[in-house]
Amino acid sequence: MVGRRARTRLVPLAYRFPGDEECEQANLGAVFHPQLANAPGSLPCIEVAGVLVFAYADPQAAAVQVSVHLAAADDVLYGPDGNVPLRIEAATTSCWTARPSSRPPGERTAALRRCASR
Repeated sequence: MVGRRARTRLVPLAYRFPGDEECEQANLGAVFHPQLANAPGSLPCIEVAGVLVFAYADPQAAAVQVSVHLAAADDVLYGPDGNVPLRIEAATTSCWTARPSSRPPGERTAALRRCASR
């Protein structure tokens, strides 16, 4: 990446998503950031444990847009594969689930190459 530094995270291989108490503290610390009237391009969002979730009416898409930004997520949320587990629901229907892989990225890539070469 040019101009950006990647964050380095040390994640134990015995990864465990934060428990009830840690999640409750993160949820209690949630912050709402409203759209700013004098700031073109600003959008409303909620921040939980560094995760930013924007939800807004988008006239170009003619729809309500929901956007999740994980770049500033708290380190405890990252799994051993360097990703944040994520589940997205619309009403009561789960429409996206991404769980961390138990393999570090390099091992996953090697496994995919082995499968592709068969």
